Formats: sequence, C-alpha cells, structure tokens
Amino acid sequence: MKQALYIGVLLGTVVLAGCSANEETRAQTKSDEVSKVLANEQTKESVPVPTNAVVETKSPLQLTQEQKKEYHKQYEEIVNQANDTKIGINLGVPSIEEFEPEDWAEPEEYEQRIQEHIDSFLASEREALSNLSSPMSEVVIGSNGEKKKTAYLYVSDKIFSVEVSGEFDTQFSEYRKGQVFSKVDQITSHIASSSNGVWKQTFSEAKLMDNGRTYSLLIEGVYTLNRIATKKAFTVEFSCDEYGNIR
Repeated sequence: MKQALYIGVLLGTVVLAGCSANEETRAQTKSDEVSKVLANEQTKESVPVPTNAVVETKSPLQLTQEQKKEYHKQYEEIVNQANDTKIGINLGVPSIEEFEPEDWAEPEEYEQRIQEHIDSFLASEREALSNLSSPMSEVVIGSNGEKKKTAYLYVSDKIFSVEVSGEFDTQFSEYRKGQVFSKVDQITSHIASSSNGVWKQTFSEAKLMDNGRTYSLLIEGVYTLNRIATKKAFTVEFSCDEYGNIR
C-alpha cells in the first residue's frame, strides 16, 4: 500500500498518511556516527513564533466543483514531478473530499509550497550528512575482485547505507602517461548490513570523467521501510591513479 506525505496548502502543514575485521570496525564506527546524528535530530527544539509576528490571512477561494477537480489534477501533477526528482521525498495529495475551504490555493501557490517543503528536506539532508565523518566509504575489494563503496543516504529523517559495486578495467593512456579506465561492468547495489529496510536498484548509468581517470555512477532505486517505499537517486565516484589503483 503506497503511503505518502500530504501537504496542507495554505497552512503549510505536513501529515504522514499511514505511517574483513577492519571493515567491521569501520562499519561499527559509521553506525555509531549515524546513531548520534539521528539522536541530535530528535532532540532539536522548535523555535516559537514571536508574539508580535504578523500572520497574513486570505479569503478562501470560491471554486466550483469542476474548478476543484481541475485544481486537484494540477496539484497531483506538481507532486508527481516533485517525487520524480528521486531525492528521497515521498509526497501525496489528499482527496478532494479531504480539502477544507481554506486549503484550496492557486496552482502557482501550491507549487511554491511544495518547493518550500523540498528545500526544507534538502537542508535537513545536508545537515544530517554533514555530521558524518564521510558520506562515502573507501574502496574495498570483493570476493570476486569487484570494487565496492558504501554510500550513506537520507530518506524520511533516516540515514541508511547502500553498498555499490562494479567490475572495472583499466588500460594505459599515452595522453595521461598512465592507466585510465577502459570500462565498467556489473554495476550493482544493495542495502548494507548495518542498515534496516530494503533497497532495490532500478537504474544505473556510468559516466567517464577527468580524461578517463574517474567513473561517476548514477544509481537509482527504491528504499522500503515499514511498508513505505521511496524513490532515491545518488551518485558514487570511483577513481584510478596512474598505476591503475582504484579508490
């Protein structure tokens, strides 16, 4: 069952509808950092509104039933576009019957409210990830020779980690006077053992940069926790030096 955040248009309210040994040491350290970040987020206090604050009030829009249907359709299009950015936010629009008279707004204003909510989410994401020592782990080598990195991601006020791996080949470049990437295969990702939930990769794309010395991997997928599925997209970079060492 799909669940989403519903946006109250004029009041700006949001309602949740439904509701090796070294590697182990690094993983535990990172897990502790994540716990500290989440603990800090939970203990933040809200800032009271000054008693002399001026609150602008507007008269409710006078809309016919047909106009409401048309506005509601535009609201859904705006929210779908927001969700398609795959930043890790999951929004929805209440049914027409759930709208109060004061909830209706011009589509432009509704879109502005959605953007404000997105901006707030991105600010929270930056703050949460900035408290980690690094949002990306070092490269490790898998049992089949694949190279792996762990990315730490933010969704619905939670930090979780996804392990991304690929099989990289290098070759000598006369221009770079050393090794450069020649190709990458078998790009996969899965939820890290230190995180809860389920991650399902839906798309991957590799972009070669820095004259062959860097691969930027775009990963898209769906993160599911407590039956709430959220789309998320992120990038991971792998680099090689002149000797072909990948980091």
